Amino acid sequence: MNEKNYQLITFTEDGLSLDVRVDAEKETVWLTQAEMAELFGVDRTRITRHVNSILKDEEVDFESNVRKTHFANADRPTALYGLEG
Repeated sequence: MNEKNYQLITFTEDGLSLDVRVDAEKETVWLTQAEMAELFGVDRTRITRHVNSILKDEEVDFESNVRKTHFANADRPTALYGLEG
């Protein structure tokens, strides 16, 4: 996924303000595990376990729901996970 495929939208609710990547054409929000943890108010390790379980059980297709992308000032690619609308 590259930056041309999505737009950045700020989600604001109950004191939380989070910039999220949205692919409006595919009605999908793309978040890192840390962003999901912040959004749902849980520890990132819970998100990691849940995502790994979903992928292991093949509840969703890895190729369609996980993207690696490089962010500025990052030393390695970051995984983004698609949350369909």
